[in-house]
Amino acid sequence: MVIDLECLQTAWTSLHAHTTPQDQISDRERLRRERQQRLYWQGQELKQRVVALEEQHVLADEVAQTRTVLNQQIRTAIETWLTQIIPVITELDQQERYQVLSNDIHRLLTSLAALPVPRGEHAPQDELLIDEQGQSEILSRLQIEHYRARLHQLKAQVQAKELIPVTGVKEKAWAEARLIRDQLLAIPARCAAMGNDPDSFRKDVLACLPQ
Repeated sequence: MVIDLECLQTAWTSLHAHTTPQDQISDRERLRRERQQRLYWQGQELKQRVVALEEQHVLADEVAQTRTVLNQQIRTAIETWLTQIIPVITELDQQERYQVLSNDIHRLLTSLAALPVPRGEHAPQDELLIDEQGQSEILSRLQIEHYRARLHQLKAQVQAKELIPVTGVKEKAWAEARLIRDQLLAIPARCAAMGNDPDSFRKDVLACLPQ
């Protein structure tokens, strides 16, 4: 008896790789494979919706904490600057005071721009299930239910404002930064005529900070 090893190898590979020719599988098997693929892609679509929501939102509590830390860093930097600049401008006349303040305000803004920015966390990333095309129907159904539940959870957190849009956070941060910058740039013209009144000068500068 002669054994065709090449034919045997081909049959073995086809069996384990599920590559049986389409015209050799039963209608029942064909329907099973189609259902398996349909469930797989349904799970993939749900997963993409989950990932998109997670990337587009951040935790509101994390944003508030980050804002508090950053504002404290800015306040500390400005108070340090005040202790350095007040003795310098005390004995200057109005024109000299204006010139010194203008130059130092620009240096202060440069140092504020270099402050390390604490980063708020995005919505906690879901632990994505391992998946691959051709996986079992049971695993595909488990993934569908998993991602469907995660999607409902994210939507509930957005509705409750526990998660907020990243774009809104960025827009608000830029608006606050521009406001602080503009108010500090107005300090030389406004405060140069105050004369030797360190307390009023300090109060005016600190009023530029967000509350």
